[in-house]
Amino acid sequence: MVGGPLRAAVAFGLLLVAATMPCAAAAEGPPAAVVEVAPEIYYLRDEAGQLVPVPGFRYRDFVDLLRLKEGLPGLPEPPAAVLEKIAVQGRLPEAARSGESVCELSITLTVRQTRAGWVSLPIELGGFIFTSAPRHEGEGRCLIDVDPKGRGYRAWLDGGENSLHTIVVVGNAAIESTPISESVRLHLPNATASLLELRTPRNDPEVVVRPAALPPRIDRPADGGGSVVVCDGISGPMQIIVGSREQGIVTGGAAPQSMVESLVLIDGHMAVTEAVLRLENLPPGQDTLRIALPPRSKLNRVRPPAMLVERAGDDDQPAVVVRIDRDGDGRATLELVCERAVDATGATPFEPQGFAVEGIPPWRQRGRTSLVTEGDWQLEWDQLGINRRVDPPPAARRPGFVAAFAYDAQPAALPVRVRPRGSRVVIEPEYRYEIGATRIALDARLRVSVRGAPVSRIVVGLEGWGIDEVEPAGLVDTAAISGESSALSIPFQQPLSGDALVEIRCGRSIDRSQERIGWKMPVPRADLVGPASVVILSDSDIEVIPDTEAIRGLVRQVVPAPNRDDGDRMALAYRLDGTDGVFEATRRFLQRRVDAGVAVQATIDESDTLVEQVIRLDVAHVPLEFIDFVVPAAVAQTETLELRQGGESLRPFEPQAAAADGSPDREGARRLRALLPVPLLGVGECIVRFSIPTATIPPETTVAEDLPLVMPADVRIARQTFSVVAKDPLTIDVRGDVWTRDAAVQPTVSQRTWTAGKLQGTVPLAVSARPQAAVGETVIEAAWLETRLLPDRRDDVFSYSIATSAERIALSLPAGFIPLRDGVADPAAVEVRLDGKLVRGAVRADGRVTVELPRPAPNGPAGGARLLKLESSRSRRSADGTWGGVPGMPTFLRLEPPLFPEGTLLRRFYWELRLESDEHVVVPPGRWTAQQRWGWDGWWLERIPIVSREVLSAWVRANASAAGGPPEGGPRARGPNDPPLAERRAVFSGVGAPGTARVLVVPTWLLVLAVSGPVLGIGLAMVYRPLVRRPAVVLSIAAGLAMAAAAAPDLIPLVAMSAAPGVALSLLAAVLHALVNRGAGPAPPRFSPFSSADPSTRYLPNPSIVIASSAMHSPAGGTVAGRSAP
Repeated sequence: MVGGPLRAAVAFGLLLVAATMPCAAAAEGPPAAVVEVAPEIYYLRDEAGQLVPVPGFRYRDFVDLLRLKEGLPGLPEPPAAVLEKIAVQGRLPEAARSGESVCELSITLTVRQTRAGWVSLPIELGGFIFTSAPRHEGEGRCLIDVDPKGRGYRAWLDGGENSLHTIVVVGNAAIESTPISESVRLHLPNATASLLELRTPRNDPEVVVRPAALPPRIDRPADGGGSVVVCDGISGPMQIIVGSREQGIVTGGAAPQSMVESLVLIDGHMAVTEAVLRLENLPPGQDTLRIALPPRSKLNRVRPPAMLVERAGDDDQPAVVVRIDRDGDGRATLELVCERAVDATGATPFEPQGFAVEGIPPWRQRGRTSLVTEGDWQLEWDQLGINRRVDPPPAARRPGFVAAFAYDAQPAALPVRVRPRGSRVVIEPEYRYEIGATRIALDARLRVSVRGAPVSRIVVGLEGWGIDEVEPAGLVDTAAISGESSALSIPFQQPLSGDALVEIRCGRSIDRSQERIGWKMPVPRADLVGPASVVILSDSDIEVIPDTEAIRGLVRQVVPAPNRDDGDRMALAYRLDGTDGVFEATRRFLQRRVDAGVAVQATIDESDTLVEQVIRLDVAHVPLEFIDFVVPAAVAQTETLELRQGGESLRPFEPQAAAADGSPDREGARRLRALLPVPLLGVGECIVRFSIPTATIPPETTVAEDLPLVMPADVRIARQTFSVVAKDPLTIDVRGDVWTRDAAVQPTVSQRTWTAGKLQGTVPLAVSARPQAAVGETVIEAAWLETRLLPDRRDDVFSYSIATSAERIALSLPAGFIPLRDGVADPAAVEVRLDGKLVRGAVRADGRVTVELPRPAPNGPAGGARLLKLESSRSRRSADGTWGGVPGMPTFLRLEPPLFPEGTLLRRFYWELRLESDEHVVVPPGRWTAQQRWGWDGWWLERIPIVSREVLSAWVRANASAAGGPPEGGPRARGPNDPPLAERRAVFSGVGAPGTARVLVVPTWLLVLAVSGPVLGIGLAMVYRPLVRRPAVVLSIAAGLAMAAAAAPDLIPLVAMSAAPGVALSLLAAVLHALVNRGAGPAPPRFSPFSSADPSTRYLPNPSIVIASSAMHSPAGGTVAGRSAP
C-alpha cells in the first residue's frame, strides 16, 4: 500500500541530488542571470533511472509521502469544508390508528468552504428521501450524491476560499404512528449548531428524544393549532417520539441500553479482550442474555456473580448465553474475558469489537475499545467506520498503549492488523576537518534518532582513519568498540531508543611535503542518512585549493560564521546529500604577511617633544612572535623609548645580526627587537612612546626641524598619519608635499592631522615662536596642604585658592612627588583638578605642571580665584626617611611644597599631618606655628588641633568664592565628608612661602621605651642605691628636667605620659623592696662609702656618736663610730 509513495519519496531525494549537481559545475564559470521558469516542474527517477516530469509536486506532498511511509499520522490541517449550522423543520400528520405514514421535512445546511476548488462534505441524512432537487445559495456550484461507503448523502462544493454556502433540501422521513404516539427516525450530521422544529397536531404532548440529549422545548404556534417541538444540539442517529401525556405510553417503559468497556491486550500471537458490560433498563424478569463475541474469539471465563449458561454460534460468529444478576432498577454488570489468535505478519486483520446484546436496540448499545500492545509490535487499522478516537480510560494508560476508539451503536467494526515493530535509525552527520602540517583531524558528530525497537549499536564506515576517541562515555561502551574492514562498530551500554549525539574524533598522518590531499567521507549505515554538514579548516599558514573535478558528492555552501577559536583560519563548507562523498584538494604553505598602519601624535612645547605612535598590525598566515624597530639615533640617545603591547611593557634588545632589509637609510639608527608576550595572528596594536628635547626657537622666528619616528621593520605600511598639538607660544606646520592635510578629520584649534601614502621615517616640521604675552599677577589667597602617612604609602593633597590674571598656572612639583611605575616617573599618577574638574596631561615627567585657565566670558570679570588641587600617592619608603625602611620605626618626614614662579604672593598656609593613631610628632617644623593645644581625651591628655578639617575646607572655598571663583556649592576640597578614622592630626601654619621643613615622627612604643627606660633606671637606683637619694643628686636630676621642659614645653605632657610606665614600675619596686626588708629583719651596718679600700688605714670622721637601735641589740655584733666588731 505504501510502495508507490515510498518510490516517490526516494525518487524525490534523488531529484535533490541531481538538481544540485549542475550548480557545482556552474560555479566555476562566469555567473549567469537567474531566471524563474514557469510552470515549475520537478523530475523524479523511475525504476529504470529515467527522469520523469512530475508537474505540481510540492514539498508538502513529499512530507506527506514520507510520513505515510513511516506510519506516522498526517500533518494537522483544517478541514476543506465545515458544517456550521443545520436547521430541520417538519410536520407530523394527524394521529391514525395503525400503519405508517411520512413526515415532510425541510433541511437547511450552512457550509463554510476553507479551500478553493471542489471539496466534499458528508451530510449523512440517513432515513431521508428527497422529493425535489436541492437548492443552493452562495458562490460557485453544489452537487449532492450518495456516499459510496454507505454513510448517506455527500455534498460537493466548488467555491472560493472562505466562501459560504446555503443548501436547502426538501423530502420525507418515515414515521411509526399509533393512536397515542408518533415516532420519527433521522441521522443528522455533526454541526457547529443544530436546531430541529417539529410541528404536531397534539396539544401539550409528551416528547422523548433517544439517545438522550438536551430536554426538548414545546412552543405554541402562531396560528394556535397544535404544538411545536424544538430540539437543540442534536446529531447522529436519533429517534423522536411524540405522544399523549394523559395516557403516559411514551415513557411507560424506557428502552434497555448497554455500555461496553473493553481492553484488548495484544502480544503478537494472541489478543486477550477484557470486557465489562454495564446494562440498564432491563425489563423485569429478564435474567439471561445472549451476547455476540468478537469474530473467532473464545470465551475464557465469566466473572461472578454472572455465570455461563451455554455457548452458541459458530467459530466465525461465536455467541454465549449468560445468566446475570439484575437489581431492582434493571441494572446489571457483566465481566467477560475472551481471546483469539492473531496473524503476526499483518496479512489478515482481526476484529477486536463485538459484544452486541440481543434484545437491546442497536442504537442503545455504546462502547469503548482500548488497544494495548505487549512487546515490540505495532497496530494498523484501515477504516474507522462509525468509530472515533477518544481518550483512554485509566486502566489503559500503561506502557504499550496504542489508541482508544468509541462507537455509539451496533454493529461496530474495527479491523486491526498486527505487525512486528521494526527499528528505524536516522542519522544526521556533521563533519569537521582540520588540516595541519603533518596531520588531518576529523571530528564527526552524529545525531542518531531511533524509532521503533531499540538498537544496540551503530556502524560507520571510516576508511584510512585512526580512532582517537568516541563519546559520550555514559552512552557508548568504549571498551567494546571495534573497527574491522574499514568499518567502525559503536556499541551502546544500553539499547538506544530515542535521540542521542555520538561524537567520533579520529585522524590520519600526512607528510609535510605532501601537496595532494584527499579522503572519502564517512558512511553511516542507517535506514536514512540526512544531509551532512562538512566544514574543512586549515592552519593559518596553509592554503587549501579544492579540486572541483575530483570532488564527488559535495555541494559548496556558504561558510558559517567563524568561531572565536578558529581565528583567521581558512574554511570551506560543503553539504553531503548522500553517503558517497570524496574530497580532493591541493595544499600549499603560505609566508607571513604583515600590514601596518602608523598613527603618530606629537605634543610639542618649548622644552620637550612627546611622541606617541600607535602601530596597528594585521598579521596573516603565520603568527608574529617579535617586532623589529628602527630607532633613530636622536631617540636612542634620550633613553626614553617605551614599547607596549596589549597593556604589557616590552623590553627591546639589539639582535646579534641586525638585518638592514626594510630599514630606512638613516645614519646612526639602531635596529631593536621586542618579543611579544603572546604570538600575534590577526589584528593587534603596539604603542611606542618617547621624548626628545625641543630645539630653542627665538621669538618671531621659524626653524625647520625633522621629527624622527620609530618605525617597524619588515612590514608593509598601508597608511601613516601625523597629528600635532602645539603649546603656546609655538606654532607647528608640516613642510613639503609628502605629508598632506587629512580632510576627513575635523581639525581643532590645538590639533591638526596630516597623512602620508608611503613609509616616512621623519616628519619635516616648521616650528615658529610668537611673542609671549606678559605674565599676569598671581596671588595665592589660601593654601591647605595635607600629608597623610599610612604604613605602606604617603598621600599628599595640596589645595590652593589662586587669584591670577594670567592665562595659565605654572608650578614645579617637589622631588619625589611623582610616583614611580616600573622605576620610571609616571606623571599620569598625579591628579590635577581645577575647580573640581580633572585636568589631563598637565603634569610632565620633569615635575613641571601647567594648567591652562579657561577664557572668561565676554561680559564676565577679567579674572577670578581658582581652586587648584594636586593629589599624589606614593610609597612611604621612597617618600621619607624611615629607618631601615621598616614600618613602625622613627621617620624623618620631609615636607616640601610645590614651587610657584617668582613673584607669586602666598598669603597664608596651613599644613596638616595625618598620622597613624600610635605615632607622634616629636620634633615639629622650626619656622611654623603649631595649631594644637593639650586637652583631656578621657583619661589621657591629647594634642587637639584648634582648627578642624571642616574649617580648613570652608576657609579655602571661601577665599575662592570671595575672589569671584567657584560658588559655594561648587568643587571643594576633601575633608568634611570623610568618615571618621582612627588617626592623629597635627596642624601647623605660617605666612608666606612654607619652604622646606623636616619633622620627626616617633611611634608610641619607641617613645615609651625611650622615656620610661631611663625613668625606671633612676627609680631603681634610688631604691637600691642610697647615694642616688642624696639631695645633691636629686637636685641635679630635677634641674636637668626643668631645663628640658623649658626648652620644649609643648612636649611636657607627652613625656610625662610616656614616663608613666617607668614611674609606676619604680614605685612598685620600692614597695616590694620595703616589704622584703621588713620580713628579713635589720641589716648589719655597712662601712661608710668614704672608707679606704685598705683595711689597715681608715678614715675617721670628727668625733661623734651614732646610736642606732638596730646596732645596740644586734645578736651578730655591732658597729660604733670608728670601730668594728670582729
